[in-house]
Amino acid sequence: MSIAFEEIRGETHEEFTLTGFNASRVYRCLWGSRFTLATDLLRYGGATYPLYTGANVRAVNVAIRGVGETAETEPVSPIFPDATIVKYTHALLTVTYETVYWENYIPGAGSQDDPGIIIEESLDLASEFIRIPAKFSDGSYLAWSNGEVPTPTFNDVDEDESPGKVIRLSSYVITRFNVPSIPDEIRTLMGTVNLNPIEEITSGFIYEPETLLYAGATPNTSAVPDGTNTWTVTYRFNYRPNGWNKFWRPQTSTWEKPHRLSVNDSDLGGYDTYESADTNLVFARTP
Repeated sequence: MSIAFEEIRGETHEEFTLTGFNASRVYRCLWGSRFTLATDLLRYGGATYPLYTGANVRAVNVAIRGVGETAETEPVSPIFPDATIVKYTHALLTVTYETVYWENYIPGAGSQDDPGIIIEESLDLASEFIRIPAKFSDGSYLAWSNGEVPTPTFNDVDEDESPGKVIRLSSYVITRFNVPSIPDEIRTLMGTVNLNPIEEITSGFIYEPETLLYAGATPNTSAVPDGTNTWTVTYRFNYRPNGWNKFWRPQTSTWEKPHRLSVNDSDLGGYDTYESADTNLVFARTP
């Protein structure tokens, strides 16, 4: 930290809950240094809690209280010279630490130990409807039974009355807090699918190539007391286990990629409806 401070004895509180480990500590610094210290504690994923063996318990909130009131006062503003505020000599900073998920980030000079970006991940459910074919590629077909015993009779199922099936899908949503900057790829890669695997931070689940369609991101600006602007960014990906460049083919009851043929009917290979790109670039993650 760039600011000198001291801990207030007897003001450390720790708690275990169903969502993880939480704690709070109280620090004392000069009144004029309070904003700089608060910023240092919260930047780059939050300072790690020094009394816990793990880098995922980090500072998430700082509450400030003035102490050491002096006899001096100062005007609120030149417009209201008779309105004054109390001057303090020191500030007490109550720092709340929580168990968070975060990813490594290397912002450069001025960061605390283990710099990172706090993240939250969630899954939203979705679905897709497909039609089951009445006739299959092996010659078998669907039929309706009249239910007679012991010898039922059957009527062929017409294509327009063949049963449907709901395929469960999901949306992968990740929010990253206090992101220093956002890359151009956050806009230019919308509508592409992942060229490389993408791993969930919290569960470790791997999304295989072409299974995530980048739907876009919502960046919102936020500012810290020193005037530095950062971003809170929510990214949305639509997950399709069979891949976005494969489609349900009723004739074979499989997911297939269509082929593209030339004017001379020569095979030009599989046709990709969605362009593949390194969608990890939207996060501006460092190696």
